[in-house]
Amino acid sequence: MLRADLPLTSCKPRHFKNLGALLVAICAVAVGPSIAWATEAKGPAAGQAAASAARPLPQFAPKSAGAAIKDVSLCSSETSRFDPRTVGNTFRQGVKNVVVWYHWDGSPMGRRMEVRWSREGKVLLTQGENVDEVSGESSWTLAMSSGGTLPTGSYRVELIEDGKTVTAIPFQIK
Repeated sequence: MLRADLPLTSCKPRHFKNLGALLVAICAVAVGPSIAWATEAKGPAAGQAAASAARPLPQFAPKSAGAAIKDVSLCSSETSRFDPRTVGNTFRQGVKNVVVWYHWDGSPMGRRMEVRWSREGKVLLTQGENVDEVSGESSWTLAMSSGGTLPTGSYRVELIEDGKTVTAIPFQIK
């Protein structure tokens, strides 16, 4: 069972189509009342490969024509990086990270994109960004700050644009 006194880790690698140099992913680790920051370097080729191999989950793609988010995927991972080999929405007990990935296209500059993680109907964590490119992709990670495994249970991750939920992916850890 997740408890309020067991903070979660928030990690967001971000990939841009128009960036030719090294990309930096910024990870925020929630540690009680304070936030510590860490950085991770990632080359654009690796990010593009992960995205192209993301195997979108079409049944969870937004249905609204006005949604900028076009493709979504979910995986379990030993790290905070998207792992295309473990795409799905049912994960084994003992998983350390669940990563949601999405691709957007046709977004107005400054649109707010968020992901909201819940377990058993209770919101655990909300992460987000204001996008500064018309198209791109992002991934966000749910993990325990202690480095331990995520508890078993029924989860849901919602993808939100400017305050409106455009899709949700239910998933289980069992």
